Amino acid sequence: MTPRVLYCGVDTLEATFDGTLLEELPARLDTAKASAQATDTPVPFEIAGQSFYVSGRGLGKYAWVLSDHRMQVRISRAKKGLPVIGIRLWASALATYGHEALYRDACEIAAGLGEVVPNTLSRIDLCLDVQGFEFTDADFKNLVCAASYRAVHKDGDGVTFQVGKGDVVMRIYRKDAELRVKDKLSYAKVWERIPEYDADAPVWRIEVQLRGSVLKELSARSVDVAFTKLGKLFAFGMHWCELRVPSADSTSTRWPVEPTWSELSAAWGTSNPEPRIRRASAMENQERVVARITGAVATLGAYSGQSELVDVLIYALPLMEARLKDKHIEFSDLVAAKTARIGYGDEVPF
Repeated sequence: MTPRVLYCGVDTLEATFDGTLLEELPARLDTAKASAQATDTPVPFEIAGQSFYVSGRGLGKYAWVLSDHRMQVRISRAKKGLPVIGIRLWASALATYGHEALYRDACEIAAGLGEVVPNTLSRIDLCLDVQGFEFTDADFKNLVCAASYRAVHKDGDGVTFQVGKGDVVMRIYRKDAELRVKDKLSYAKVWERIPEYDADAPVWRIEVQLRGSVLKELSARSVDVAFTKLGKLFAFGMHWCELRVPSADSTSTRWPVEPTWSELSAAWGTSNPEPRIRRASAMENQERVVARITGAVATLGAYSGQSELVDVLIYALPLMEARLKDKHIEFSDLVAAKTARIGYGDEVPF
């Protein structure tokens, strides 16, 4: 079967910024972080007119961590040798908005925190989703690569093959199975634009992750420069770890490269963003909430002896109000807390 490329894109991007933070920023962040710790709830925080949430925890050497549905912003206390800002762009946002537009947003966010300039590209993951290409345990054994680390993780239909765990990592896995497990089928919107897409067929993802020293060797430590050579960066990963066809030669590096692998190595290219992904994801989440509410209301109907939906809701309202009063909670505050935790998507790591 001829392989059909469904999507190519930047799946993860981490970049740093250096310079000087606004003088009043550390104190404001400390106050917000303390509040988040006290309430175990992320606290709203505005940057450049945009809403983020401050976590009650830092991350490694970064004292403060803020997130929205597009990115995670890590801010340090400007210690020597550590960039003042690190930003990670979420995979779902990259698919929704596109890597160039989203990185421009990140630069604006960073600029709203002080006198800072782009520093380095720390990590970039490039992905290619394909149908008509099956990867097996036998193929995994025929991957020729200098990296010694290899791992296989299986979960039902889902399987992930990984090679390497340093500055270069390759993962090959069933993306459709992963989406079903995580209940994120809205991501399939990006594949539906391809006329040949078969909703019943497996979708395999080949993912190349590049970090630090390798990006330096490839002259891609600048985000803007890396964006001009994404296809070459993906091809580097595909040549670093190649699927070969065993031959009589005892030296595996002399085995011929599997033809489809060569084809896919040259097939990577940018894909247009798919704004429907975020909207569809929000609708899926809402549907799950409605399903839970329906079940809970039906249970309450059984306890109260009411069988009409409106009657059960009327019965429930004073009970809910009494509970809120007993707990000294304003409903609007409860909504705000839920917004902080789930309103910005599943990728917010709080």
